[in-house]
Amino acid sequence: MQGVPEEPRTGPAGILPSVRCGLLAVLVATMGAGAAAPARQATESGEPQPERYARRMTPPEGDWIPESEIPPETPGALLDIIWELSLYPPDSEPTAGQRRAAEDLIRRSYESAERNGWFEEANGRADGYAPMYDSLTHYVNEEYVLDDAVLDTERPEFLMYYSTPLGTKLVGYMFLADEPLARGPQTGGPLTVWHHHVFSRDYCFLEGLIPVGEPRNGPCARGIALRRSPEMIHVWLLDHPEGRFASQMSIDRGALMSALERRLDERGY
Repeated sequence: MQGVPEEPRTGPAGILPSVRCGLLAVLVATMGAGAAAPARQATESGEPQPERYARRMTPPEGDWIPESEIPPETPGALLDIIWELSLYPPDSEPTAGQRRAAEDLIRRSYESAERNGWFEEANGRADGYAPMYDSLTHYVNEEYVLDDAVLDTERPEFLMYYSTPLGTKLVGYMFLADEPLARGPQTGGPLTVWHHHVFSRDYCFLEGLIPVGEPRNGPCARGIALRRSPEMIHVWLLDHPEGRFASQMSIDRGALMSALERRLDERGY
């Protein structure tokens, strides 16, 4: 195994609160099929939110730019794009409180995974997690995606399992924003960078949150055709080479196996 290059899409369907349906109407009106979302959003009071910084992770582009300068999607683009987003200027250092909040999120994620037995894939499936559309590594819980919780370690929207020579192993959680255009909360300051995807082709998004298929020879059978995902963040339950909140999914096989063996020695799973 040479790493896992795919990035998350989401899975099953459900009924959302009416407020989300209202936001979806705005999403459709502003984006349309195959469009990218506006970079800036307004708060409930109508005031614009602070400008964020953005960095294109895939294809790689090292420089951070103002989010408002993200270029519009190029029709016919051949590559999916991943944008990382942060309120904090590049090279910002977290405060002591932000570092504690980040460490607490990791700790609570470990504890919930152990308490629920999710280090065993069968237990994750028994609790309602199943591989999402077009993915083998991201297991989605429909109920948790469609609730209003954000960064709830007792209800993570996704469990990430990798197939390894040691068997199928839980490697982390993925949390999803609760609205299609919502900003992910950076509880750990600059340590907790969220990201979103702009796909090179249309996916059928149910309620703007969950890709449930692709339009084939016509409109979506379910959902609407969009190319922008909601924002998401990983919490790795092993020593990821790029950090515990790394957006990068692909991990070198040797680094992955070393991290899993170290976790087994230290934690017993």
